[in-house]
Amino acid sequence: MKRIIDVSQWQGVIDWAKVKPQIDGAVLRMGYGSDDPEQDDKQFSRNYSECTRLGIPCEVYMYSYAKNEQMVISEAEHVKRLAKDRKILRVWYDLEEQSIGGVAKRTLKAFADALDVPVGLYTYEPYYNAYLRGVSAWPIWCAKYATSSPSIGQELTAWQYTSGEKIDGISGRVDCSHWYGDFAQKNEPPKYNGNVFRLYKDNRHFYTVDEEERNTKAANGWHFEGVGWKAPKNGSPVYRYQKGAEYVWTADKNERLALLNDGWVKECIAFRSGKAVPVYRLYKDGDRVYTANKNELKALLKAGWRDEGIACFGRR
Repeated sequence: MKRIIDVSQWQGVIDWAKVKPQIDGAVLRMGYGSDDPEQDDKQFSRNYSECTRLGIPCEVYMYSYAKNEQMVISEAEHVKRLAKDRKILRVWYDLEEQSIGGVAKRTLKAFADALDVPVGLYTYEPYYNAYLRGVSAWPIWCAKYATSSPSIGQELTAWQYTSGEKIDGISGRVDCSHWYGDFAQKNEPPKYNGNVFRLYKDNRHFYTVDEEERNTKAANGWHFEGVGWKAPKNGSPVYRYQKGAEYVWTADKNERLALLNDGWVKECIAFRSGKAVPVYRLYKDGDRVYTANKNELKALLKAGWRDEGIACFGRR
């Protein structure tokens, strides 16, 4: 879990060199509303330059006032203008104005469709539940200033838990978030050859389609057990979660929410699920085995492993 702040001109001139060791990254406000230079955030250029110079991972956000498609397009043009010649990895669309709640679902989709970079949704718990319920096609960063995380029925990429964090190098208070998902990453898929590699160490199994990750694990004492099954290049995502020394791979939305609520950290999309070959999941003593081999399935069940059902599907 990462510690991420979000800042705007209201934090004034930030001493980013002091801030850097206290955070894992920052989300920078580009501006608000239509494509008017007067509505650019007055500190965006400096904040972006300083984060780039110091190697601080950063993403950006745009505060919306859009009531119709024309205004959405102008907000998207606002982003494009400020993104020119800058490396923007994701734009968060800040939806929290009550006056536009009734069209928020439509404006979010229109905004995402108008940009070539990944888009995420920023909002707060009551606003989502009132106007955005059911939205899940984009990463969700949700605010709730309390000791419990937002309850919106969707998996969160991040939870903004306070607006009153104190950070040396920033005058006054600043928003801070628990960040569960990827941040400021290209999210390029691993090199794909269809093989799901299986490794073993200290009574734990590990699965990956990434040859580089397999080689790194092997260099760190993991025993390579071969190819577990073949995964499709396209299909439903299977996510990898970690908690302590344990890992779990799941495509099930309800299980993913339960894992996050129980303190598991979502690491990545590990591979894809699809086609005709069932991959079974079994559990025993903190370890999970995934297998498409029915003979192994029978042997594990006989040895006392608990059958957790079909986890995903592979291809022949």
